[in-house]
Amino acid sequence: MALARPLTSTKVIPGYEFRLLTSESPDAVEDEVRFASHGFGITHLDAVGHTLFQGRAFGGVPRDRLLASGSLGYSDVTDLLPGIFTRGVLLDVPAARGVDHLEPGEGISMTDIAEAESLAGTRVGSGDAIFIRSGILERLRRSDATDTPPREGILPEVVQWIHDAEVAVFSGDCIERLPSGYPEVPLPLHQIGHVAMGLVILDNVDTDVLLRACQIAGRSTFLVVCSPLPIVGGSASPVNPLAIF
Repeated sequence: MALARPLTSTKVIPGYEFRLLTSESPDAVEDEVRFASHGFGITHLDAVGHTLFQGRAFGGVPRDRLLASGSLGYSDVTDLLPGIFTRGVLLDVPAARGVDHLEPGEGISMTDIAEAESLAGTRVGSGDAIFIRSGILERLRRSDATDTPPREGILPEVVQWIHDAEVAVFSGDCIERLPSGYPEVPLPLHQIGHVAMGLVILDNVDTDVLLRACQIAGRSTFLVVCSPLPIVGGSASPVNPLAIF
């Protein structure tokens, strides 16, 4: 099952541009695609060096040294090659709460995680990739919905659990709650996860597609496979993760 969110020229997707190129050949069609990978529109894999805290990235590398080469000189997305190959676990928070989706600005707590883990019928373990579903794609189907802050997401207490459980990859349809409520740490998942933990973050997957696949398979665990493009110095790569049952 492919988990990337669809890219289409029929609606505006932040950071994505598609252009059909004119070709004189009757035998082929060409096009051009531009990605600005970060944000809420494109499924992408973050480089660990993507985020900084107090001017330093993963491994304590200062910002000026990190960017001395004009791109990420340390912990770029090629460090994640050859890719991810591990167990994935879907944690469906709305289902655990008995609702269709969370509302903007709601936080996902450790109580939510424990209940979603119980619903999944498994325990998250060392090396796992967790896929947290907040139901944001369901919410965005409302005509008045927007994908701008305030935005639902995990609370800082969940970052501590991610560390203690030795989770290897964080993924889902949400990141941290925005705004975080902590002015000095506006992005706790990224600034603690990337900078202090070396956590791999796989952003903006289609958890509704994943949920349907899990329902058909009758389980919330699967093999997840994902590899970035070899973008030397890149802070992210567009990806199409695969969930295999």
